Amino acid sequence: MSNNRRIQDALRASLDKEDVSLSRRLPETAPRTRRRPKAATAEPVPLPAPVPQDRRGARPHDAPTPKAVKRVQKTFSLTRDDVEILRALRDAVRANGTRCSRSALVRVALRLLDTEDVGRVREMVGHLPPLVRRRKGSRG
Repeated sequence: MSNNRRIQDALRASLDKEDVSLSRRLPETAPRTRRRPKAATAEPVPLPAPVPQDRRGARPHDAPTPKAVKRVQKTFSLTRDDVEILRALRDAVRANGTRCSRSALVRVALRLLDTEDVGRVREMVGHLPPLVRRRKGSRG
């Protein structure tokens, strides 16, 4: 038990030294304060159009965003051309002032593919060139 205690004490002392070292190297910053709310404008802001109760239909452009859903991470392989297409699409969407990530673009693509005919999707998958598999342990 005393061995664990010595290790914990040594770790605490090391962290304390690191904190002191960081405080010496980093400049002092002012504490963050909350921003003040902007003054109210003379005209009231119009409310967005009501969202239809049937959420299966298309959403109006100014509808509130849906609730956040739980994230699941998956890894998949793409060609360099695919990555370039994603980057170009992301930059085009961002140029219009919309925040967008590659994950969001992939999610949109999945929604669009879901609306396509399954036969058409099979045809498109059949035209894709096969990806070269990496050997285990190699970096590429």
